[in-house]
Amino acid sequence: MKKLFLITLLLTSILSKAEFITATLYFNDGSKKTGFAELVEIEAKNVKFRTEIKGKTEKIPSTDLSKIEFTDKNDNKYLSIRIKIWGMAFLKYKYFEDKVWLYQIQEKQGYRLLTSVQQTRFATGAKNSYTDFGATFFYYAKKNEDIAYHGFLQSAAGVAIHASRVKEIKLMVNEMFKGKCILDQEIDKIKFDRKSGEDPFKVLEILVKSKCK
Repeated sequence: MKKLFLITLLLTSILSKAEFITATLYFNDGSKKTGFAELVEIEAKNVKFRTEIKGKTEKIPSTDLSKIEFTDKNDNKYLSIRIKIWGMAFLKYKYFEDKVWLYQIQEKQGYRLLTSVQQTRFATGAKNSYTDFGATFFYYAKKNEDIAYHGFLQSAAGVAIHASRVKEIKLMVNEMFKGKCILDQEIDKIKFDRKSGEDPFKVLEILVKSKCK
């Protein structure tokens, strides 16, 4: 449940009014700064930071940072890292040039499971009336590489956006290992259960057990 709680927290935090929570910012030059910051969205250009909870807000460029460690009022800790991604844009997979913010859910035996949450707004038909839906994206990365690969996404509205989830995961594995590690049979055996919150970890376990490099 704690694993699922992290995903839920990120979703609700981004879709609702952001709050400043305890944070330590790590800069590319090796320095760090502790204070309070808002959780960052995947493409955030700046991080809103305060040295005091009610103090003046400073906007720190994301390009100056490597990671942020957040701690909420319940002492739950969250790690957000700057990393490049391989994913889909305009119906085509590509490597994105700029780094983005992803939250690390788990690191296990050389592999990392990361996530981002994004908001999509739909018009409901009535004038100036909209409904917001969030989608949780899951990425996988090798521990010592500065690139994360898109695995699949899940809608906060309770449905899978892509029916071809298995195909997406196979494409991700093929790209991650440059075709040198085939895990199609293992992926085909995954029994997805959205409500359990365990689907992203099932894919991580396949990567760990494969011992691919």
